[in-house]
Amino acid sequence: MLTTGQALHTKDREQLIAWLLASRTGADLIRAGLPKTWTIDDKTGTDSDGFGGGNDIAVIWPEKGAAPLIMAISTNRTPGLATDNKTIE
Repeated sequence: MLTTGQALHTKDREQLIAWLLASRTGADLIRAGLPKTWTIDDKTGTDSDGFGGGNDIAVIWPEKGAAPLIMAISTNRTPGLATDNKTIE
């Protein structure tokens, strides 16, 4: 994974993490269901094909210095229904 491995130069990895942490698009998704004291960076998405699906992938640090956890959630719904963020939370 780009945020936890060595695929990126250290400064580039730190910049990517900073962007993900600053993003608020996932505030109602994985971040909403975890303790506020944890550090969480994530990338969200929704289906554009009318199926109402949503997804979120996050790198989670429960404590400073702890190994990160990686969580991914993907959902789908009946065609025509809106994405339900509570399902991901």
